[in-house]
Amino acid sequence: MSLLLPLFSTASKCPDKDVGMIIGRGGCVIKQMQSSTRCRIQIPPTAAPGSIYRVIGVIGSAAGCQSVKQMIETIVAEQSSQSVMSGVAFSQGGMGGQQQQMGGQQYGQQGHYGAQQQQGAYGQQAAYGQQ
Repeated sequence: MSLLLPLFSTASKCPDKDVGMIIGRGGCVIKQMQSSTRCRIQIPPTAAPGSIYRVIGVIGSAAGCQSVKQMIETIVAEQSSQSVMSGVAFSQGGMGGQQQQMGGQQYGQQGHYGAQQQQGAYGQQAAYGQQ
């Protein structure tokens, strides 16, 4: 005798820029979410015209759907807080070029009474023009 659980469906909004984190490299994150919750997760290839969000469809048990929705919200929240903590939100807002982002790391430039110095990756400082 086979018992069929009722299927539920829900939708979760995700900023278009964060969809890659939901999918993961090679689909590893979405596969893990589907495996652990036994839900089917469907992400459209693009956001709706004029929208900055993609609506992610989730089909499965009520508990599984709720878990997936919570996982997606956690990933998006971590991405948002990470961009705020790294200063990306401020550097994009026109802070006068005080920070440069190179290779995923933040490098700051400080001017000291006319002589600009650039800080290297390991705390080394070189005078402006010397490299």
